[in-house]
Amino acid sequence: KNFRLPPNTHGIAIDDSKIQRKLLSKLMEFIGITKDNITILGDGPSEILSFEDHVVEYMQLHTNNYVLLIADEQLDIVNESSQHESISGSHMIKKIRERLPPELEGRMLTLVRSANDSAVDISAYCERAHGFLPKAPIRRDNVHGTLMPLWVQRFPDGAFYADDDQSVATSVHSDGELACNPEDIAQKLDDIESMFQRDLHKTNWRAVNDQIQLLKGDMLTLNASASMMPILGMINVLLYSKCNDFEQAQRQWHEIQNSIRESLNTGKEKSSRKRSRRASLNS
Repeated sequence: KNFRLPPNTHGIAIDDSKIQRKLLSKLMEFIGITKDNITILGDGPSEILSFEDHVVEYMQLHTNNYVLLIADEQLDIVNESSQHESISGSHMIKKIRERLPPELEGRMLTLVRSANDSAVDISAYCERAHGFLPKAPIRRDNVHGTLMPLWVQRFPDGAFYADDDQSVATSVHSDGELACNPEDIAQKLDDIESMFQRDLHKTNWRAVNDQIQLLKGDMLTLNASASMMPILGMINVLLYSKCNDFEQAQRQWHEIQNSIRESLNTGKEKSSRKRSRRASLNS
């Protein structure tokens, strides 16, 4: 029998990355939640700052439904004072759960999604939410292993098992994988390069840092043919620098950018060769 989410399950997610919001929307459909029951937020300070109120009101309006809530841990905004501010998704989840009466909080499964996945980080997330969801490509055949244990632990009597094909793993017509595509990454590289060209790393390093942080999260959901660990290590070094040496920061960025573009080109070449082989076999 196949695991299924209850048909009255709604999905709410928040992320400050446009790429990740697109992926989260697909993820919700991927696991069987209908489009009409999906809400994806995080496009700008207003949606981020009002998120807690929005979810509390949503729960009050959907008292008989289950809600799967996924929040990115690091949500970066520019506030009304033009100051850069990071808001913790897990802390927002904690506040939401505290504001809801037990009967409504008991109908939520809340998950934190983050690029920072050390044991200490995950422990902190799980103190505030019900679980952790890593930023990584998600294959259709491992959706069961990712979601089912979290759902069943939270709702022992709130899962359905069916013999038909409407399971979590087959609920959406898909190529089998939910991942960031190379074109999205290439555009992000262009956007950040433009910031360096305009010398924003000299005048507003925090803004550049925020965009590099988003790039890191997007890289983790890229279905790459080669290991991204060395590149992610380079990104971390730049992220945690204070950018006191502007020229060095720009050199580091160019090294990161060149490495990513080389990896993307390698992936395209491999994909092209695979398509050629398939075409030859079919001819």
